[in-house]
Amino acid sequence: MVASKRVMTAQRGFARWAMVCATAVALLTTTGCGTEETGAGASITLATWNVGLAYNFVALAIERREAVAAAVAATDADVLCLQEVWTPEDIALIETAAKGAGYAHVLVEPMTEDTTGLPIACTPGDTADLAPCANANCKEDGNLVACVQSKCGKELAAISGSCLTCLAGSLTLSLDQIFDKCTKAGGKFSWGGHHGLMLVSKVPFAKTERTALDSTLVQRAVLHATLDASAGKPALEVYCTHLTAGLSSIKYTGTYSGWEAEQAAQIEAMGKHIDASAKAGTPVALLGDLNCGPDAGTDIKAEMPANWAKVVGLGFVDAWLEGGSPKCTFCGDNTLVVGAADAGGEASVIDHIALRGFGGTMRASRIHDGKVTVQTGEGAKETHLSDHFGLRVELEQ
Repeated sequence: MVASKRVMTAQRGFARWAMVCATAVALLTTTGCGTEETGAGASITLATWNVGLAYNFVALAIERREAVAAAVAATDADVLCLQEVWTPEDIALIETAAKGAGYAHVLVEPMTEDTTGLPIACTPGDTADLAPCANANCKEDGNLVACVQSKCGKELAAISGSCLTCLAGSLTLSLDQIFDKCTKAGGKFSWGGHHGLMLVSKVPFAKTERTALDSTLVQRAVLHATLDASAGKPALEVYCTHLTAGLSSIKYTGTYSGWEAEQAAQIEAMGKHIDASAKAGTPVALLGDLNCGPDAGTDIKAEMPANWAKVVGLGFVDAWLEGGSPKCTFCGDNTLVVGAADAGGEASVIDHIALRGFGGTMRASRIHDGKVTVQTGEGAKETHLSDHFGLRVELEQ
């Protein structure tokens, strides 16, 4: 894909710094006004990718995982934010591949839900009709959620919210194990309460932290890393996240009015967190699947545009959207989106690399949008690597 380019106007403070630097060069005949402290004049490449390793929700997750790990290792970036790496096994697989490719610094900080004292999620009445239907029609189906929705929709609609949450949150298990777990215990979050984020970097981290966001069904969070500018890269505060999605297939059972309202609250909380934790005067990069985005010409459809406006209101500019002719990152012609368990949001840009306070050149491109051949129980099959395409941006000060 042809990379897009846009030169952003430097902020007043950066311009003043550049003038002082130029004056010093003229008077003292020295070079390299950029210092080890700021990394000024250097370049850095950032990337984001939702790898879609959501078992029984995004098709062919098991079959794709090795190819996904290889693609992560092949990503040409200094810092890469990954989403939907849920299981300990997949975290270890991707961490090993990433470190082998030079991503020596890895931030995950997994989260685990404390289910002590929670009531049992599914009553016998919940599963009396659903379990037989699911076992008869979907036990061997690799895309369990989509199968149960299509074959057992009436039975699924009749269960309680707590049962639905537990079932949807146990998709790494077999069908029998899912029903066994949810009729014996409770739990509010999928994947054991983990957020699914990984931040891998070739640039050392000077400081890291993880912040949880108020969430329903899937625990959302923000990983924050302050890059070590002494490594020769620009000073940068990096935030990696994956915000609540507007799920059409799962009834909202949280404390807000719906999925969109919950996402709006997360953006507000994230904005306050960034303002409080980012070093004053240091550029900020927000990477990840924000599950919202604007209309862009005739090809890009909006997804929760009011929430995207909130992100813009925090002072962020999206490198990919600003390039002039962006293409979707969540696309209707993606083989893993066609017939997926959850419909909606196709032909949108919901994956973002957004910058605040950066005064330089941005060159953005879409990555990991090709297909691979994987081996399935039915033989070789061609598929995209993920249901999302990734983004990459080169920044030069």
